[in-house]
Amino acid sequence: METYTKIIQNHPLFQWMDGQEIETLMKRFRAHIQSFQKKSVFWDSNQRVDEMGIVLEGNVHIERIDENGITCLIDVLLPGDSLGEMFSISQAPLNTTFRILKDAKILFFNARRVIESPVSDPLEVRFLQNLGKVLSKKSYSFSKRLADTVHRTTRQRLQDYLSAQYHIKGNQKFTIPLDRQDLADFLFVDRSAMSKELSKMQEEGLLIYHKRDFEFLDKMPITDKEEED
Repeated sequence: METYTKIIQNHPLFQWMDGQEIETLMKRFRAHIQSFQKKSVFWDSNQRVDEMGIVLEGNVHIERIDENGITCLIDVLLPGDSLGEMFSISQAPLNTTFRILKDAKILFFNARRVIESPVSDPLEVRFLQNLGKVLSKKSYSFSKRLADTVHRTTRQRLQDYLSAQYHIKGNQKFTIPLDRQDLADFLFVDRSAMSKELSKMQEEGLLIYHKRDFEFLDKMPITDKEEED
């Protein structure tokens, strides 16, 4: 686990905790790391889970398959992203599938004891406070994405997504983790319409792109980065 110390310490769940405090919690929560191969599914729809986790390596797609067998890409998790918080707390069955898109390692831990019992230990109280913030931010993010899906155009959705990637990478040149079909699924848009819009944006001198590689040009309007607490 020492190999991934930085990823774990930087996660919002462990904000304001030092290495020793995190190690203490990990022992209490029976933390363990699991490896998964590409294209494997580790959590499936209707399953109940007790653990939450943090992606240490690889890519994870959260998908929903409708009654017609059509797969909808809900989210993409990269190293440092967490998963399963809401379902492990509520014990509600999953309504999505968690699929490995690139060989992955995930840190799992079970914090249900802290959630279900009265807590007086300052370290556990701090963890619960951090967990509340993480859940609040995730709820806001999904609500905003749902609203954007209803009201925004294909170009606006593209601009918002690419701007977010620009902020993450901190560079006008960046590579996104999605191929063209996955990007269309993630944005809830038609792939052909999205590709046409990308071509228009390139013709207008807003950006240059090739497959997953993008470069913002000076004329490209950039969406402001969302404020964080």
